[in-house]
Amino acid sequence: MENRRADEVWKAALGELELQVTKPYYETYLRDTTGLKLDGKQFTIGVPNAFGVEWLRLRMRSRIEEVLSGLIRSAITAHFTVRQDDQGTTLVPSRGVPEYDVAEPDPDESPGQDIQAPCLNGKYTFGNLVVGQFNQMAHAAARSVAENPGQRYNPLFLYSGFGLGKTHLLQAIGHMALAARCEVLYVSAEQFTNDLVEAGRDRSYQQFREKYRSVDLLLVDDIQFISGKQQTQEGFYHTFNYLHNANKQIVMAGDCHPSQLPVMDPRLVSRFEGGLMADISPPCLENRVEILRAKAAQQEAHVPEDVLELIARQTSGSIRKLEGAINRVIVFAIAAGVDLTLAIAAEALATAPSDTNRNLTSDTIIERTATYFDLSSVDLKGKGRQKKLVMARDITIFLLREELRLSPMRIGALLGDRTPTGVAISCRKVAGRLTTNEVLRSDLSLIRDSIYSRASAI
Repeated sequence: MENRRADEVWKAALGELELQVTKPYYETYLRDTTGLKLDGKQFTIGVPNAFGVEWLRLRMRSRIEEVLSGLIRSAITAHFTVRQDDQGTTLVPSRGVPEYDVAEPDPDESPGQDIQAPCLNGKYTFGNLVVGQFNQMAHAAARSVAENPGQRYNPLFLYSGFGLGKTHLLQAIGHMALAARCEVLYVSAEQFTNDLVEAGRDRSYQQFREKYRSVDLLLVDDIQFISGKQQTQEGFYHTFNYLHNANKQIVMAGDCHPSQLPVMDPRLVSRFEGGLMADISPPCLENRVEILRAKAAQQEAHVPEDVLELIARQTSGSIRKLEGAINRVIVFAIAAGVDLTLAIAAEALATAPSDTNRNLTSDTIIERTATYFDLSSVDLKGKGRQKKLVMARDITIFLLREELRLSPMRIGALLGDRTPTGVAISCRKVAGRLTTNEVLRSDLSLIRDSIYSRASAI
């Protein structure tokens, strides 16, 4: 019973943590963790490997303890341990795109078949997708593509802000195409980049081409990741052309319209715009209630209608936020040992952490990055060209673009009237080094932690 409670509390905690950290860090360090034990004031978290244990202990412990304490309404100390399977084997997740255990596809999509898709999440199907005005066009296009790959809307480009269901639609297409016995490949743009870099290092371009050009359907998530990466864009351009000329279906998901992707090869933008572009907008109140109702049903939890409406009214924006909010309310009632009522839900939502993104400002990013490098904000805005100063300035520019989606012109104005071209070069420089520079990735992680800790205190 205690282990079950720990697992339920941790699922709710993950829902909140997913909103507080960047997607790559959530996928790498948090997604595969589990709540193992709640013993008094100590909460034990299972982690797949020793590296993850150390990373969470050093960089995420205080934030995790804050979230857990808020859920349980008591001061909690987090303890991390390497999780083992039933045979006592240490669990070590694969690198790159996470592999998921996939449930059998929906009956209406694959009657009588049992198809496994190692890179698709079993819960991301058309059968459990809530459809409303906010995603109606994207859903219709995705369904049409899944039923007739390569025949209509090729390529299909889905775009929206974070947490609105792009990945769900992308993978739902994959599930339906798999059920029709199509060869499907789902990757993140980061994984495509890593594969291309590895092919260059090992001189294994033939294997790379076989992997990406032998499929009927290529699904690429977070396509904005290739912005500024010239070699990756060149590789993707040739892969795209090969598949498109062979009438193979290509579907991509990104965080903005193709024309707004920063530092992107015009040839690629032209090809992206040559198909159908479908955006997903934030759901309205009615749609949010329906989404929450579906989330509650998936957990087999009884959530009164007035509670669903309260959560929907107080939680705007992404579907991910809605899921985190309903998880919090459900676990809050379980932890208190009471029925879920409107009053309990209101109390749970009132004690939820603030939305740090809403409080994040350009001044915070500039100030915290400068502090990390033992510089001043004036230094970053000045004309100095010392190595450390140039690096700090490039990272500041990159974070202003990535975290606040500011335009190059606006970023240039914030940092001493720099030109949009200079800003774009800095973004491209940092993005290009992230793939291979472990120190840079670590610096960015620590700076982001500092930035969001500051924003949450505002």
